[in-house]
Amino acid sequence: MNRKLLLIFWLTTLICGRISAQCSSIYGIVGNDGPPWSLVSVDRYNGAITVLDSISNLQSLIASTQTIEPDSNLYVTMGIDNSTYHHIYSINVNTGEVIYQHVMADSNITELNYDVYLKKIFALMYSGSKWYLITVNQYNGNINVLDSITGLHTIFGSTMTLAEDSSTCFVLGSDAAFKQWIYAVDLNTGAEKYKVANDSNIYSFHYDTITKSIHCIRNLFTGSSYKWFFENLNPYTGTVQDVDSIPGLKSFVGFTSAFAQDSANYFFDGIDSISGSQQFYSINSTNGQIIRRPLLGNVNLQYSSTMYLSCSNLVTSLPTLSTDKIKISCYPNPNDGHFEMTFTGLGYQSITIYNETGKKITEQLLDERNVNISLNINLSMYPSGIYFAQILTSHGLENKKILIQK
Repeated sequence: MNRKLLLIFWLTTLICGRISAQCSSIYGIVGNDGPPWSLVSVDRYNGAITVLDSISNLQSLIASTQTIEPDSNLYVTMGIDNSTYHHIYSINVNTGEVIYQHVMADSNITELNYDVYLKKIFALMYSGSKWYLITVNQYNGNINVLDSITGLHTIFGSTMTLAEDSSTCFVLGSDAAFKQWIYAVDLNTGAEKYKVANDSNIYSFHYDTITKSIHCIRNLFTGSSYKWFFENLNPYTGTVQDVDSIPGLKSFVGFTSAFAQDSANYFFDGIDSISGSQQFYSINSTNGQIIRRPLLGNVNLQYSSTMYLSCSNLVTSLPTLSTDKIKISCYPNPNDGHFEMTFTGLGYQSITIYNETGKKITEQLLDERNVNISLNINLSMYPSGIYFAQILTSHGLENKKILIQK
């Protein structure tokens, strides 16, 4: 893979920061090839965009330097002001107001990622022909250099992710001989733990603390053309498991992606091959099921527009579903494969149906903000037998047995 050394990347970036919380929200910065830049929220269920506020004095963004610091509800990004100084901006995700803005001592910084356990923002810095793992203080702009990453010569955009459960940073890059590796780096010391070979045209890393794998997008030449695939990458062996192709995707917009741990969904921004319009994609990380939605709102997002998104499991004002308010019904039950499921209360996130051998039959995201949800489900193409509906809520998992008799 021939990709140039990445110091400043002027394409769209969508990055994920996670905490153990009840729900996840997507925030971003949008601009049509330049200022004015605005902080927005994106509805992960329908792609609707809400503009929060414009960001004053921000002339241009530095890609792959966006993350969310959920403890203080801050969207953190690096950019250049009107006087061409590099700044770090900390923006309140509720109001869009810039809370902190500081000049950075070094401009060769990329790949900001917040670790919710260590309470630090980690990044990569290029200096003296070496890549260093560093921490960045979002409140004053100070940096702390941990250690250089042995042998790392070139990095690839948006391919750094944090395994917060093991204090490990994974970086996709190549050595001086252009051999591609996944570098595992200790977040406490900056020292390399190990590296594994990988040559897979991979873009946009996101570590999954449940499956202990990295979700990513891969571009492969298949016979006569290139196609996009959603992949699961083993960070300990370097092996890649194809989950599914992404039909109708013409281009993956600027290395954009995010992963919401609470729903196991991978989000990214892409261009539809037929309409040429910008679409908001949601992919189920377990079965590759794809939902495409147009980006909606008062923002003029064209093909050339720039959109920087971050996904974080922020605790918001959404009420938690308590056990005494859970009410899930299935009618009729038994049934011939056609039935209705209703969910009363707030906090329902997804429903997954399995057959009696444990094979997943279907899955659907739910809008946890809706008080009452009703689904008409058709399983008439499946044989008679016992099926199990597993419902993910903000309280935990609920199960419902379904009997199909024909």
